[in-house]
Amino acid sequence: LDGAEALTFAVLEAGQSDVYSSKEALRGFQAQVEQLATDGEPGRRKGLGLWMLGKFKEAVEQLANYDGDDVADFTRARALVTLRRNAEAQPLFARLSTAYPEEPKPRCGALETALELVIAKGDADVAADGLEQSLAAAPESFKATAEFDYLTGRVAELRRDWQTALDCYGE
Repeated sequence: LDGAEALTFAVLEAGQSDVYSSKEALRGFQAQVEQLATDGEPGRRKGLGLWMLGKFKEAVEQLANYDGDDVADFTRARALVTLRRNAEAQPLFARLSTAYPEEPKPRCGALETALELVIAKGDADVAADGLEQSLAAAPESFKATAEFDYLTGRVAELRRDWQTALDCYGE
């Protein structure tokens, strides 16, 4: 976290395995995150580190100070989803999906949070229909991704088509 390396979300995800490789590595990383300041670039890195540690509520609070920073916003949105705060995550994913139309993860986040918001209203059929329409309208590049397969599986689940869902998740 304190290196000169640019912190992308892919770097954060890859680094998680190192953080949890041993108790000593985890303790060392926790200490490093705790020592970071809460403002400026160290504060941003602190928020990203809190996410890596699974301290999602604290990560959301810390990363809110970096609204508009793409990596911070994506990480905050992921933390919000974990906390089941989809209504707050959805606009972050939507902005990032627009800013990065060829990146599948923000588009997937935008579509899935929108889906969860409709499901929360109690109508799985409407949710499935909406997601199916969004997937049909998605760019061809998105249709070739694991995120597309995952969301197609979600539609199949909502329609209680268990075999198709399993097939989508198994691809």
